[in-house]
Amino acid sequence: MPRSSMLAYFNISGILLLANNK
Repeated sequence: MPRSSMLAYFNISGILLLANNK
């Protein structure tokens, strides 16, 4: 699994968490 894919996955997860907090 490429590192860029993992970074994108974590980025999306973080954005979703922030949206949920709001």
